[in-house]
Formats: sequence, C-alpha cells, structure tokens
Amino acid sequence: MEKQNICSYHYKIFDKANEILKIKNNDYDNIDDLLSEVQNIANDILNLSEDARKAGQSMEDRLKDYRDAIEGLGFIRKK
Repeated sequence: MEKQNICSYHYKIFDKANEILKIKNNDYDNIDDLLSEVQNIANDILNLSEDARKAGQSMEDRLKDYRDAIEGLGFIRKK
C-alpha cells in the first residue's frame, strides 16, 4: 500500500462510485459487458476501502502512542 492520506482514498472511492452512477446501459453491447464493468469498479471500491481502513487504523495507533507518551510525561487531560 502506498502512503496516502485517508481523504485521498475516500475521494477515489467517491469517484469510483460516481463512475457506476454514470454508466448507461446503452453504452454496452450486452448485459455481461455491463455487469463486468460494474464488478470491476466495485472491486476497485472494495480495495480502496481496505486501504482507507488500514490507513485509519495506522493513524489511530499513532495517536494512541502519542497520547500515551504525553501522559507518560505527566500531562493530564481535563475534559
């Protein structure tokens, strides 16, 4: 997975979803070609979603480490 920020993954997901919404049935010679195109785009969306999930988990892990380090120095969070 190449390093990108989470928003860039989400923008790509939005773009792929819009590709599906813009598909016109009459752009394809048969239903199998149309189905194949939709499945390919859906697969792209699933892959991008997984990349975004991993990036989000990585960010959460780093934030927890930062918080633990700051609290380890004696700082206390007051709500």
